[in-house]
Amino acid sequence: MSSKRDVYGNVVKKAVGYYATKKEAIEALDAYNVDPYALGEDQTLNTIFEQWIKEYENIAVPKTVKVYTYTWKLWKPFFDRTVRSIRASELQILMDTIDKTPSTKAAMKKVITNVFEFAIKNDMALKNPGTYLYVPSRNQDEAKRPHIPYTDTEIQLLWDHQEDDMAALQLILIYCGCRIGEIIGLDTADINTEEKTFLIRQAKTKAGIRTVPIADKAFHLWERFLARGGTRLIVSDFGNEIKYQAIRVNWDRFNESIGIKHMPHDCRHTAITKMTAAGIDDRIIKKVVGHKANNVTVDVYTHFDMDELRDAVNRI
Repeated sequence: MSSKRDVYGNVVKKAVGYYATKKEAIEALDAYNVDPYALGEDQTLNTIFEQWIKEYENIAVPKTVKVYTYTWKLWKPFFDRTVRSIRASELQILMDTIDKTPSTKAAMKKVITNVFEFAIKNDMALKNPGTYLYVPSRNQDEAKRPHIPYTDTEIQLLWDHQEDDMAALQLILIYCGCRIGEIIGLDTADINTEEKTFLIRQAKTKAGIRTVPIADKAFHLWERFLARGGTRLIVSDFGNEIKYQAIRVNWDRFNESIGIKHMPHDCRHTAITKMTAAGIDDRIIKKVVGHKANNVTVDVYTHFDMDELRDAVNRI
């Protein structure tokens, strides 16, 4: 155990690690006392933040330290992850789904970028995923653009251009109702082509962790991306992961070329609108898109089988 004292002078102990023998534990503690960063890649992200903020306090004004400490709490889902296990796409999912202003998201990017930079400097990480994060540029005081569903004509236009990856991605999103971050971060291992379902493992709420059916109409688009052999669903022709920033640039460029203007979340809004218009029970819609039900009884006691969920997405 390593230790330090709190503001009241009490000793605060902290586990350096867990070891099979007393000899190994003593050696690890000796190494830690010589170099606190000696355990490197085994340290959790939050542990590294604590080391960084302690160093940062020496050069920053208290107000800035306070802001960063508050902002850091927004990254809590990653606190117990080892630093080298965290990917930029996972961070982007949280950035995309968290209900915060662009200025707060900019602060989130800045603090996690600094933490990873500190980790790299001290040989605890090899790269900085924070630098790849996309932050919306909308001014905090600017009115939020309402989500506009795609018209039937626009959806048909996407089908007419389905060979383009950006058209295919929009169709995939429209016919499943997922957030773009959920689809970009989707591992191929979580896609069941036999059952035509996929599992969302990471979401901003418990309700967001769910199994979603793949609409029959869009299944061939999923197969096209899967055939590229990447570890993620949405990859380049060579199977390489595509960053969110690149997708947004290509998304806007493609949409402009065919004369439509939609943001990624409009796809989700379209799915919900279409299912509602088709008379799908609101509880089933919430189950498909990962919304929390407003009723505790519905949340706990109501269950729907996959056939009902599949019928919902097939009626989009």
